[in-house]
Amino acid sequence: MNEYFMINNDNFQKMDLREIAVYKKENPEDKLWSARLSTGLFGHTFCPAGNRGPKKIDEVLLAAGNNGLDRLILYGFIPCPVCKPETTEGFWDKSKNMIKQIYRNINSPEEFADKSILPFDALWIDWENIIPHIGSFPSRLYIPQGLDKKSLKAAKKRLKKINKQIPALGYYDANAPGRFNEYKI
Repeated sequence: MNEYFMINNDNFQKMDLREIAVYKKENPEDKLWSARLSTGLFGHTFCPAGNRGPKKIDEVLLAAGNNGLDRLILYGFIPCPVCKPETTEGFWDKSKNMIKQIYRNINSPEEFADKSILPFDALWIDWENIIPHIGSFPSRLYIPQGLDKKSLKAAKKRLKKINKQIPALGYYDANAPGRFNEYKI
């Protein structure tokens, strides 16, 4: 049975799909958010981009309600460009304080979603506070293209301090197998 970790009231809970469905039925006011750990993006659980490919326990982190959304933002996740969670009614009102606490120069949901301001980079994720709860990294992390050897070695060193089993580091490449071009470090 598929299990996922869900952030609920600042706690990480391992839940199977049945338990998640029961939670949602009993708490209809709590929107469920979905974070893809390998990309550092968060969005809707029904996002077509987020629903591609395998979804193992170390690939997806769910979050419940406004508190869960705040946690995802605090941990460094940025909005998915496909499902655009920042356009959800009430999103900015509920999340602007946390966004401004983390990103002082972000003043609108459009700026928060602008990838020229906050680019794709799974190294921005606060792995130090996530991995102790979920146990392991996803199999790969999408990080910027063109990083030099020094930056890559520093990233690898940081991740190894968190968990000896580190993921493959690479960047999105539409022409590469699996659309992932792995750095050779």
